[in-house]
Amino acid sequence: MPTADKKIKAWFDWEGDPDKARVEFSLLTDQDMAEVRSASQTQRRFFNQEKAEFELELRTNLAIDRKESALRATSAWENFFGADRKPMECTRDNIEFWSCNSGFMEFLFKCQAKLREDAAKQQEEARKNS
Repeated sequence: MPTADKKIKAWFDWEGDPDKARVEFSLLTDQDMAEVRSASQTQRRFFNQEKAEFELELRTNLAIDRKESALRATSAWENFFGADRKPMECTRDNIEFWSCNSGFMEFLFKCQAKLREDAAKQQEEARKNS
């Protein structure tokens, strides 16, 4: 169970990667997700002529959503390389770069599902043992 000072983290191998890349991801908390939504969503007020009233429309900037999710979830990585085959350190700029890669984001969200599943099992175990 995540606490204020400790997040659930785990290392994941990027299956099928020839360089055997692996990433340490943190489970995105409710607070993390609220911050991602806050950064990536905007509201627009418009007049709906059919209803003759003003309405609010919520829009999500998917690029910002992916970037903010990746920045909050990615703790470390190994065996990541640039197009020049030079190693890429796990920095904010490099995480932002990889957040534009659909394969990386699919991997991140798959790992988030596994972390949520593991966290639920840990909670159930703790409940049974108390």
